[in-house]
Amino acid sequence: LAASNISFAPMPVFITMGALALGHLLLTGQVSGVFQGDFSSFQAVLFFAKSRLAEWLLGSMVLAVGAGALLGLLAYALLQLFRKNPKS
Repeated sequence: LAASNISFAPMPVFITMGALALGHLLLTGQVSGVFQGDFSSFQAVLFFAKSRLAEWLLGSMVLAVGAGALLGLLAYALLQLFRKNPKS
C-alpha cells in the first residue's frame, strides 16, 4: 500500500518521464527524441501530449508490471530472510 503512494512531489515527474522514455523505446526502438517538441504555447504542449499518448500508456503499463514484480520479489526475499522458524 505504501508503494502505491506517489504523491511525493518529484516522483510523478520521474515516473511519467520514465514511462514516456520506455514507451518510446519499445515502439520506435530509439532512445533519443523522446522529449523533443515545441513547448512555446499551450496548444503545442497539448499536441505533444496527444502525439505521445500511446508511448505513455505502453510505458506506464510495462513500468508498473516491472516495478510490481521487482518490489514483490524484494518483499518476498526480505520476508524469507527474517522469517522466524516455528518451534517443533
